This record gives sequence, C-alpha cells and structure tokens, in this order.
Amino acid sequence: MPLLAAIDVGSNAMRLAVASIDADKKLTVVENIREPVRLGQDVFKKGTIAEETIERATDAFGRFKQTVDAHGVKWTRAVATSATREALNRELFIDRVHQASGIDLDIITPEEEARLIYLGVL
Repeated sequence: MPLLAAIDVGSNAMRLAVASIDADKKLTVVENIREPVRLGQDVFKKGTIAEETIERATDAFGRFKQTVDAHGVKWTRAVATSATREALNRELFIDRVHQASGIDLDIITPEEEARLIYLGVL
C-alpha cells in the first residue's frame, strides 16, 4: 500500500502523520510524531520567529524527513498556519525549513485550515 505524509506546522507544535492508503481510500496511520516547537510564542509577542525557534523547527523537520524516508513515503504535504502566516520573517523560515529537509512548506489560508480540520474530523 502506498504511504503518504502530512505535516502540520501550528502555533504550538509541529505534527507529522504517516499513513497508508488502501484501494478503498481508507487511511491507516502508521506513525504520528509531535514536536512542541512553539512558533506562536515568538510571533504573537514580537512579530517574528526567533533564531532559536527556527533552529528547533529545522531540527524537527530533519527528523520528519528521516521518518518519511525510512517509511518510503510517496507523497508529502507540509502546511503552516497562523503563526507562520503572521511572522514577518516567514520567508526566511520557509527557506530554512526547505534547506534543512528538502520539504516545501505551504502557508495556508484560515479558510483552508478550517477545511482541513473539518476533513480530519470526518
């Protein structure tokens, strides 16, 4: 069964879920990792992501990439929500994540965030 990975970069934590998908499009989670990076503590107070927090995030993405590769994942999507959206240095953050892991990080709108939460609940 093919594997896919989803990475959620939130205000308090980053999460990686690796799942298999069967012929009926049923997902089975095979790995679930949470890293408490806390981007929001910087952004909501100072407007930017601090260098120390960027380093914790890039370290987490390096571990995520190792996990994705170890499972032989065929498709990965990484999304970032409000803290990254509001960070004045979001482009630097996205570039550093990509340099550390090769993973592209997409900033999603509040509407897309709500849609994905809805789908996750279903």
